[in-house]
Amino acid sequence: MANRRRSASFYMTATTQFGLEEVLADELRQLGATIDHVGQRAVEFSGDQQLLYEAVLWCRTAMRILKPFTGFYARDERALYREVSRVDWQQFIRPDQTFAITAVVNKSSFEHSLFVAQLTKDAIVDQFRDRTGQRPSVDVKNPDIRLHLHMLENEVTLSLDAAGDSLHRRGYRQGTNVAPLNEVLAAGLLLLTGWDGHKTLIDPMCGSGTLLTEAALIAQRIAPGLYHQGKFGFENWSDFDQSLWESVRLDAQQARLEEPQAYLGGSDISAEFINLARENVAAADLEDFIRLSVRDVKDAKAPAKEEPGIVIMNPPYGERIGEEAQMAALYKIIGDTLKAGFQGYDAYVFTGNLEAAKRIGLKTSRRIPLYNGPIDCRLLKYELYQGTRRAPAPEQASAPVTLGGAQKHAFTPDTKNWDTLKEPAPVNRQASTEAEQALWRELRGQRLGVKFRRQHAIDKFIVDFVSIGAKLIVEIGGGIHQEAGQAASDAGRTHTLEELGYRIIGFTNEQVLEHIDQVLAEIRQQVGPPSLAPSSTEREG
Repeated sequence: MANRRRSASFYMTATTQFGLEEVLADELRQLGATIDHVGQRAVEFSGDQQLLYEAVLWCRTAMRILKPFTGFYARDERALYREVSRVDWQQFIRPDQTFAITAVVNKSSFEHSLFVAQLTKDAIVDQFRDRTGQRPSVDVKNPDIRLHLHMLENEVTLSLDAAGDSLHRRGYRQGTNVAPLNEVLAAGLLLLTGWDGHKTLIDPMCGSGTLLTEAALIAQRIAPGLYHQGKFGFENWSDFDQSLWESVRLDAQQARLEEPQAYLGGSDISAEFINLARENVAAADLEDFIRLSVRDVKDAKAPAKEEPGIVIMNPPYGERIGEEAQMAALYKIIGDTLKAGFQGYDAYVFTGNLEAAKRIGLKTSRRIPLYNGPIDCRLLKYELYQGTRRAPAPEQASAPVTLGGAQKHAFTPDTKNWDTLKEPAPVNRQASTEAEQALWRELRGQRLGVKFRRQHAIDKFIVDFVSIGAKLIVEIGGGIHQEAGQAASDAGRTHTLEELGYRIIGFTNEQVLEHIDQVLAEIRQQVGPPSLAPSSTEREG
């Protein structure tokens, strides 16, 4: 990235889709932003003008990048008109420019966002007419300046829209199938899987190829904003820095990797959709990185000479009445294909039909709530093992071992206890303790193939390291998690595992120690009295 900081830091807001907020925050951090708040469908951050340009160019999961410039309370129509009129609009719009207003209204005495936008527009043009005798024109489709008005409980924030149009419209699409994913959601799904841009990625129901195209942009380090047609909104602002923008664009162009970084393959039963996908891939200049073919999902299989990676798909949801049986049959075929053709892969199915998804016949290890437009969806993860994943249990207890300085003992579960460990009761989210939620949030971020499950005894939990066939049994009770009135002076220090309320009471394979050590260190160093903001990831036992 360029390193020519030319302005003071200011506040910005990036909007996104539900469930992608943390992904977007991570993208912004990588660009050098200071994250101020992660909210619902929005991330508030701060940075300078260069960061704004880079965010518009590089963010894959942002819908809009907004620069707030004023805020006020508007009790009624007269107050809204008056407060908008107090802004000196010649700082933001010239009389010869066009503008448009996007309004979002929530929990306010104003009922209609279009009315709010119209009243705001009237106040702006009346000010220009009174002061200059001229007025800027409105162009709702392609304005020079797009303003964004957000009203929550009659509190108004006015912002400049840096992109000018939604950033999900990349510019490479030539055509789509009936119900395509938008580009922001497709990129978000890929980033949620933790895909590193190097492992094999297969989409056996690729449609017009949006998931594959976004995967290629990630793998080849291509900024999605480079495909934008026409000017971005900030190029029409009064403080636009042409030379800085040119340097940021040049950096992005030079960052592109020309050698393929990953095997990307897609197929679909429809020859028409594959032709659309080829057109889109060609428009994005990605033909050298994506392999496409016409194939029924029941015939899909992993490429023979490639190492296992991920298989991801967005099958039809069957929203029409009478399609239930057809969808059930399709999802059963998907499950059969995953079991037979993709052993060793991690599979992700993004669907809005959770009833049909039960027919896949595999146990989910992760369920992430998202939306596809108005449709409530889940990104379902399935771990497709090669052969058995169960390590033989030790015949007797081993010598004491050290975990991060504390001595713990291996143990041999008896047959009765082992059965319990194999089939624990599902986690009851509502009944989960503070300690359970805190431990779960720490472990799920480690990307070690971890499953986290509650045992029948409510105070014991199983950490299942599925990738190496080992289990760690954790007992949670007492400790600082039950001390709501802990002294402030104690909050900053590092607590031992026992103080945090976690006690390792056994493990089934000493190999787990090679992997768990770093997780325990993270728990000891980072987990304090837990912040119980709901996790966006649902859990399943």
